[in-house]
Amino acid sequence: MENNILPPEPPPNIEYNLNDYIAVLPPDLKTHIYKQHLWFDVEKKHICNEILDWFNSTEASCLKYNDEIANKLSCLLNCKTSIEYLRKNDKEFDKCYIDHYIRNQKYFELMSIFESFILSILMHKYH
Repeated sequence: MENNILPPEPPPNIEYNLNDYIAVLPPDLKTHIYKQHLWFDVEKKHICNEILDWFNSTEASCLKYNDEIANKLSCLLNCKTSIEYLRKNDKEFDKCYIDHYIRNQKYFELMSIFESFILSILMHKYH
């Protein structure tokens, strides 16, 4: 028996609209699709990009600590997907993350590991 069976041709003059198909999906399947494929782009990616933009901004280059960015980054450190995205998109972030959170070696002994992590990224970028 052949495995090359093609799906049937759609009836002529019928427009297919993805929203029509989504509307009839069961709620648990919609939730599964969202959690598996969409949630990062919808909920976290813009925050990650904001943090990356800040680390590369003039304000960050002056080594100014930003509480708003620190709070957002603190929340993102609990999200494995966000960490992977940040590490992949910023080499200094990746290096400092490895040093602080994998090797457990901070650069600034009198600071918390999180504060040392942020300042280390800035120092690697601008000094």
